[in-house]
Amino acid sequence: MYLPYLEEDVWNPRRCSGCGACVGTCTAKILEFENREEPDSFASCRFLGNCYNVCPRTMTKEIAAEIGKKFGENGGPIGGYKERYFARSNNDDILKNSQSYGIATTILSQLLKDDIVDSCLVVVADENYNTITKIARTPDDLKQSSKSKYLWTPVLKNIQDHLLDDSVKSLAIVGVPCVVQAVRRIQEAELVGIGKAKNKIKFVLGLFCFEIFKKELLTEYLAKEKGIEPEKILKMNVAGKFLDIEMDDGEKIRIDIKETKPFVRKGCSHCRDFTAEWADISVGNVGSPSDYGVVITRTELGESVFQRMIEKKTVDTTEFSPETFALAEKLSGFKRKRSPHTIG
Repeated sequence: MYLPYLEEDVWNPRRCSGCGACVGTCTAKILEFENREEPDSFASCRFLGNCYNVCPRTMTKEIAAEIGKKFGENGGPIGGYKERYFARSNNDDILKNSQSYGIATTILSQLLKDDIVDSCLVVVADENYNTITKIARTPDDLKQSSKSKYLWTPVLKNIQDHLLDDSVKSLAIVGVPCVVQAVRRIQEAELVGIGKAKNKIKFVLGLFCFEIFKKELLTEYLAKEKGIEPEKILKMNVAGKFLDIEMDDGEKIRIDIKETKPFVRKGCSHCRDFTAEWADISVGNVGSPSDYGVVITRTELGESVFQRMIEKKTVDTTEFSPETFALAEKLSGFKRKRSPHTIG
């Protein structure tokens, strides 16, 4: 399969997830994301096939079933898993500067400290909430990526460069469900020009996601219609039916999530995965008690990493409650039903 089929099957019908995997694995380097929701092609396709074979929207049911077998023994609306936890970081500095109670940053820090990886592919935002990807190599580097970015970023658009970088020996990747799916497809596919470099991917950390916003949410809606200055936003959090915004002066603003719908990427309507079902560990803050986030371990590696964190007391856990967690399961079930005819 090659670029014309990707255009026909994914881009033209507006099914693109925006993960960036097609751009990042094109060894001819003829693709780029500009200001559109789908990539641009600026030269003739050389028919290498990488782009089609890594896209999360081109999976068959058979491919999805085969990959899905590897992630936990349990099932249900959140996919397979080993264990579920309610947890929070025990690092006050991380807690102060992070969302979802610092769990993701603490997990990545542990991976670096234990030499499971030497590099982490993360998303960072500048003072104007422009989002880009960055390689973090130390716990201090991770602080720049500690707040959730509900704005679209093609996380994998430079993945080829990172994998072929000799200074990257082992890589952790953080992303929402479509990114996680694309990473697993990269690991499974025969890719021209990348070869065994994909084996550098050692850990995948998944983030709960119902849908992602275009930057116009900030520049057109929040700034112009609500009078909110993007550069003064400290945190944004989707909480059920609301978008909660915390400003740097402590002011808290709540907006009905329905008002944000015009700024959601169209490709999100084709996603059925809320909890990043193919990650080593998934984290989020839906379905957890106050002051704690959710951790779902899905592989032996993910479970062993988190158990080590508990033993080292880098995280604090509280008793898991299926009744409290039911909200996450409910949203997962709703998202699956919302897109019953898609795979990715």
